[in-house]
Amino acid sequence: MIAKEKMEQWDRERRIHFPKSKSGRLRRMSFADELRWMPIQNIWDDIQQIGSHSGERTGNPTQKPLAVLERIIQASSNDGDMVLDPFCDCATT
Repeated sequence: MIAKEKMEQWDRERRIHFPKSKSGRLRRMSFADELRWMPIQNIWDDIQQIGSHSGERTGNPTQKPLAVLERIIQASSNDGDMVLDPFCDCATT
């Protein structure tokens, strides 16, 4: 149970999400810069696209940056595992 004073404080700070439906639950909002750790994200914005003059470019229209493929393989397999590349001949893996 949360004290009324705390709820009023969060409301003043605009930290309460009010659902559209009356049957929904109130939720407290928090922000990434307040967390003590780096939250796991599903957006990889630290990998650059392959530039038009990049030495990595092969001309394949569906080519992905090597760093993306490395991250996917490392995250989903162990050293020594066999990895299926269903998109063979795209000159990436």
